[in-house]
Amino acid sequence: MTRFGISSFFIGLLALAFSQNTLPAQTPGSAPDFQEVYQLIKAHSGLSDAELNRAAVQGFVSALGPKALLVTTEKVAPAAAPQLSKVALFDDNNVYLRVAHVGDGLAKEIGNAYQRINSTNKLSGIVLDLRYTDGRDYAAAVAVAELFIAKSQPLLNWGNGVISAPGTTEAIQLPLAILVNSGTSGSAEALAAMLRASGAGLILGSKTAGLAF
Repeated sequence: MTRFGISSFFIGLLALAFSQNTLPAQTPGSAPDFQEVYQLIKAHSGLSDAELNRAAVQGFVSALGPKALLVTTEKVAPAAAPQLSKVALFDDNNVYLRVAHVGDGLAKEIGNAYQRINSTNKLSGIVLDLRYTDGRDYAAAVAVAELFIAKSQPLLNWGNGVISAPGTTEAIQLPLAILVNSGTSGSAEALAAMLRASGAGLILGSKTAGLAF
């Protein structure tokens, strides 16, 4: 892994990922209006309506604690469902990858997106957005991490023994930023942790959900 310092890539990334917008002043002890916050996040986060709705529901249930319990029949996303919800270029040579769910097929989608864009634009950096991303497929998380790891090394143990990256000369060796927040949970958390521990990428954001296992 080629080490990198603060560069124009990360300066531009910080402006992209964490641009701040001022909410109307609040009186002491009061909270911002929900619709104002929702519309502000919707306009600047790059999240889909479905992702925002899921995050809002999780936030309500978490805030209410034992007063509310969410019972759902929602199933884990099927293997055929797209895992990447957005792929975009910024500053001409940096690619933004928004992950909706960490599941089977994600590594292939990321690899294909990288190859397609890098064939026409000489990429110099990658943003992997794992904010509000969940999943329970840890094998899929390992497969994604392996895309960015050139040297053989242990990655993860989720009860089935330690899984190691085999190492490859074809690993994606570009500055990698991983965006996380309190909505990053499960195998998405594990993915972020593996990329950081291996030295493949830099974590940007707030504390994750703590629900990796």
